[in-house]
Amino acid sequence: MTIVRRIGWAAATAVVITTTVTVGTSFGAQRSNNVYGVVYHDADNNGVRGRNEAGIPDVVVTAGGRTTVTGADGAWKMRVPRGSTVEVMTGWYRSQCDTTTCTSGPGRDQDFKVAYQAIKAKVYSKTRRLDVGLLPDWPGGYPIPATPIPSSAHDVAVRVSFVSPTGTAGTSNCFRTTTVKNRACAIGDQPSFLVQVYNEGTEPVTDPSGHLVLPKGTSMVSLESADTNHPALRTVTTGTPDPGTRSIPFEIAGQIPPAAMGVYELTLVVTDDAPLTTTFQTRGAYPNPVGARITSVPNDVEGDRCTQVAGCPWGLTDKQIWPDNSDTVGFAIVAAVDAASDTAATTTTVPIVTIPPATTTTIAVTSPTTQPPTTTTTTTTTSTTTTTTLPIVTIPPSTTSPTTTTTTTVPVTSPPATTTPPAPTECVVSDLLVPSCGVWLGATTPSRDGSFDYDRGLAEYENVAQNTPDILHFYKTGAQKFPTSWEIAQTERPGKQRSLLLYNWKPSKSDTWAQIANGAADSEIATVANSLKKYPDKLFLNIFHEPEDNVQDWSGSGMTAADYGNMYRYVVNKLRAHGVTNAVYVWNPMGYYGWRHYFDDLYPGHDYVDWMCYDPYATDNRFNGFGELINDDRPDLNWPGFYNWSLTKAPGKPLMMCEWGVDVDGNADPASVLKVDPNTIMAKYPHLKALVYFNDNGRWDTRLTNTTTKGKALGDAYRNFANQPIFNQMTP
Repeated sequence: MTIVRRIGWAAATAVVITTTVTVGTSFGAQRSNNVYGVVYHDADNNGVRGRNEAGIPDVVVTAGGRTTVTGADGAWKMRVPRGSTVEVMTGWYRSQCDTTTCTSGPGRDQDFKVAYQAIKAKVYSKTRRLDVGLLPDWPGGYPIPATPIPSSAHDVAVRVSFVSPTGTAGTSNCFRTTTVKNRACAIGDQPSFLVQVYNEGTEPVTDPSGHLVLPKGTSMVSLESADTNHPALRTVTTGTPDPGTRSIPFEIAGQIPPAAMGVYELTLVVTDDAPLTTTFQTRGAYPNPVGARITSVPNDVEGDRCTQVAGCPWGLTDKQIWPDNSDTVGFAIVAAVDAASDTAATTTTVPIVTIPPATTTTIAVTSPTTQPPTTTTTTTTTSTTTTTTLPIVTIPPSTTSPTTTTTTTVPVTSPPATTTPPAPTECVVSDLLVPSCGVWLGATTPSRDGSFDYDRGLAEYENVAQNTPDILHFYKTGAQKFPTSWEIAQTERPGKQRSLLLYNWKPSKSDTWAQIANGAADSEIATVANSLKKYPDKLFLNIFHEPEDNVQDWSGSGMTAADYGNMYRYVVNKLRAHGVTNAVYVWNPMGYYGWRHYFDDLYPGHDYVDWMCYDPYATDNRFNGFGELINDDRPDLNWPGFYNWSLTKAPGKPLMMCEWGVDVDGNADPASVLKVDPNTIMAKYPHLKALVYFNDNGRWDTRLTNTTTKGKALGDAYRNFANQPIFNQMTP
């Protein structure tokens, strides 16, 4: 699995290495490990700490509500509850990572992954040491160069994100509707935001200052140090509000060391004069924007050269685009609430910094186009999950496939007036592995302990799901021979239904797409072809999944979207030439709307693709149920959602969610995503014929075997989900 998934999905560009608030958890009798490691400057970008690569001091490491700070040698040590997430709070990049999300490694001293720009690692029973190599910012773009460009000595960035409230939808602070729940406040509510200030340079930043900008109809309750803040940066003060610009100056006392960050929680109150939101457009231009800007750092070549708020539009938050030291996020105001009858909205005992009224308000607001979905997107009140008005296109039979339905009439043995009615339709599997009844439900099943014991992992999955997967999902690279004997054995277990095989295969570990299309991986293709031909049954073959964040969009890179399409067609043609006839070809982008401009060039063509596929993830609280996970449209971007786009791009092609999951850490109530009736939901998406759960720890913790309270609730919800009739009408 690769980045973005964005948002559940993948984000198109990087901003800064960020994090969410780490909430303390009661672990009870849960066992803990003494975990230690080192944070070091990986100057040669190889993931291995060299003799002359110094440790990075003063970086906060947090887990389960506990924090520590790296010493002068970059070393840290904590007692960490098993199953919790360790996070490195830093403004620097993790080395060997040219996307906003990437796995741990490949270097031996690179044990943290990058999960949507946050540097994280999971603590398992055997986890003891966790190292991570970092690189300061550089003024170049992606991909990260093999030899990093020297960074700036003075470089600061800021980011604002919404702190998700807790409580029941419709009754508690800023949780006022079920469809825009974490961005919908009422008068009297107190929305909270994180203001994160990053030192991306190589010199300390002393007493950074700037200003906040508040929406009309709000006042500041407090600006306080967050629990995950650096201990030397606890003091933050605010000055006199400016009624004309609605800005409030602030100053952080102390030095932000290189690679360190300060985290502060801003709490507002929605006042009586707040303008109610007439539209729930919370993607794009925010109805009520909250912004922060750092203005005091001299010699910051990427910094803010503007002196007036109105002259510096918000939203340029990509750290590769000037300036990177301003950011904004926003919310809707949906109703007035009587504070006396709503304890969640009561603010009478809280000191409030009120901005005096001004004759005019002249804040120029421009929405960020590169802001990650976790901090800038919410859903609209209008449901986007139905597709009943779209034409339903049936899958045409191929020249080699049997028809998908059969209707047989019993011979007439009685007088003509009393004929026997037709027999019911038979459920069959087509030559392209399309079920005529119901939907396949499969999973990726490595073991929970991280040892990639798929036998143990399959047992763990089935213990939760109480359901045998219709599809088993594996990942291969280069000249690996597959299916292996033990993979086949997993699909044909005595007393169990048969499972289909799905492979994600990258033909080469190192060649570009253009090089593969020019024959560089021919020997690997021949090896795989000879192995595939030995397998007597049909299987799904996905060639180089999730290509979007590998695209290098310049001529000659060998990795353009068009290069990918050429590579895919070349590989399929070579496999066919080698006599492979049992592969059902799957095309698998992430499907995230941020990559939509690549999809047409990435698509190899109808003659090469049997199934369309995409990888949506519910990584935060914005997903309002499973239907929105299936088709996350963006009307403001004229994007119909990947499901709907596929119906137009490739009419008649079946769709599969080759990877999908619900992040236990990122969702306040992960189980709620699956608390739906899949029989009803899937009827709205008749071309979606397979769902393959990512039961693993990748960018996010989507494991169904997570032992936390939220994790167990997700497992229970998935068990009910998996055993609904829509997933059990037929077996492979």
